[in-house]
Formats: sequence, C-alpha cells, structure tokens
Amino acid sequence: MAMLLCVGARKRAAIVNDLIRMTNPELLVAHFPELHTAAHQWLHNETPDHRCYDAALVSALGTPIRQVYEAVDGAIGKLVEQLPPETTVLLVCLGGVRVTHGGAYLLHDLLHRLGLSVLARPGDPKSWRYFPEPVRRALRRCREIWTGHRLSNSAQRLNLDWSKTRAFALPWAYDGYLRINQRRREPCGIVAEGAEREQVLAEIEEAVHLLRLAGTDEPAAKAVIRAQKEFPGAASSELPDLMVLWNNARPFDAVESAQVGRIENRDPAGRSAHSSLGGMFAYGPLIAAGPTIGGVRDFDIAPTILELLGINVPRHLDGHAMSELIASGPSRPGVRASKHVPDSAEKTH
Repeated sequence: MAMLLCVGARKRAAIVNDLIRMTNPELLVAHFPELHTAAHQWLHNETPDHRCYDAALVSALGTPIRQVYEAVDGAIGKLVEQLPPETTVLLVCLGGVRVTHGGAYLLHDLLHRLGLSVLARPGDPKSWRYFPEPVRRALRRCREIWTGHRLSNSAQRLNLDWSKTRAFALPWAYDGYLRINQRRREPCGIVAEGAEREQVLAEIEEAVHLLRLAGTDEPAAKAVIRAQKEFPGAASSELPDLMVLWNNARPFDAVESAQVGRIENRDPAGRSAHSSLGGMFAYGPLIAAGPTIGGVRDFDIAPTILELLGINVPRHLDGHAMSELIASGPSRPGVRASKHVPDSAEKTH
C-alpha cells in the first residue's frame, strides 16, 4: 500500500504539471492526501508503546510513513521546479495526525453505568423500525463490539430500549459523542426539552469530570464540550449534544471513579486521530520577507489567497488575511513559515 501511495503522489504531480503547461492558470490548488492516509494507516503500528505496535512490520518494511512523506516531498519539489519565477506559492498543511490509545466505547459504558442508556431485551424490537437503515447498521455494529459478540440474524434488530434510554453514545472512532434522547427530536425521544434535558446533560458532565485514568489522579477527559453552544448555526441541532475528548495520548487500561467504579478501555485503538497542529510555508514576489509568524488558523487561508489575487474579502467570510505575510510593495522573494493551529479542529478531534 505504501508503494501505491508513493506512485499516486508522483502521478498527481505529473497531472498538475500538465495542467499548468496547458492552461497557465492564475490560481491552482493541488491536494496530496497520501500523507494523511499513510499516517492513519501506520502511525499506531510504528509507535513502540502502542498496543498495535508491530515490530515485525517495522523490521520488514521500515517506516512506510517516511516513504510516503519522501515521495510527496519529491513530487512537490518537481512541481515547484516547473513554476515560472513570478509564481507565489503557499504550501499548507491544515492539520496532522496523532497517536491515540483508545476510549471509543467509554462513553457508552459510562451511560450504561449511570442508567441513562439501557440495552433492549433479546427479542424485543422496541422502536427500532423508526431509525433509517444506515443508522440501524451502524448501531448494530457498535452493539456487536460493545457486547463482545456478533448478533444472530434474529437479534440484529436489537440495540437500546428507547423507552428507557435518556442518552445514547454515537459511533465515533476517537472520542465520545452523545445525543440526548430528546422528545420531538429523536424518533423515540423521552427527555423533555429545557430543564429535564439540562439535568441529564449536567449529570453526564459531572460523571465525566469525576473520572480518572485508572490508578492515577489524572482526569480521564481533556474537555467536555456542549456542541450546539460551541458551534452555533443553522445545522447545530444535527450535532452531538455533548463531546467528550478523552485523555488518550498515552496508554491506559481503564478509567474509574467512586461513582461508577472501574470502566475498562475496550477500544483496540487500531487507528490514529487528527491533530490541530499544522504549518504553512510561503514564498514568491508577493510574500514579504521576514521572521516566522504564528497564530494562523485554517479559515485565515482563504482571505489571504483572495488578497493575494487582488480580490476584496467578503465581510461574511470567517478569518482574516495575513497582512504581515503579504508584501506591501515591490519586494524580493521571501520565504515565510507559519505555525498553523486551526481552533475548530482542536475542539473536535
């Protein structure tokens, strides 16, 4: 697979070079996703203290991630070599990938311990039919993992007893997301909007804050976020009601508290998570020479590109142009580096 990603990066660069020669565009955006794919695929296999570390793989293949990075670096280098000298170049990495040590099922188990999420009895279809088939398939798979065995065909309709479930965890790979089983919003909602909903959310938040990594005084969660308040907008009702960002940067076997006891970390963590840390490099006649700048966010990039193109930035557009990056007049080509920290990614991954 690493070889295929390397070949893909080289082919992508060749296609982009052909486009430049044929069209001479004023603006061209090229995306190399191979780096992201490689990191998700192998980072946990290459990290020695991870439960998925594969010494035999590393011995046989070396570091596939490095191979892909070198291929993409070479492909970008050849692309840049073909650009005319008057070209301004922005090389942007919107985010990275970090090692995570699991926690995907902790929230489900916590809700079960608190009595807020109740499994349906075998043979009891409850209101399963009200959920769309894609949601049913996802929940069936999650229940297989949560219960440790594959359900029989006759039992695949079962999951939660929605007449008793007040909050339920959403299938998610890295952290804990949940929805309140809210009346008039969920197909079988039982929790009233307002004071009752607030009471359930507050109970869950308190229980999460009490959790510690087993055997330590270290909090089990880095943050607990009310998604609708943090990300308001027309579609905010579709977001999770609560996001729990677990403290999973190092190995842990369980979380615990006096309230709920010990909850095992049953997540094999066979994949890495997203990181908000990225970077940006810029050079060309429109770039002001100077020291490294910081505090750049992902939504500052679009306004900056518009200003470089001489286009007025719409007022409704999030972010602002990085004026300190842009040359105010005729200048020698400069190279600038910027630490890139997209705030939104920090709160959701």
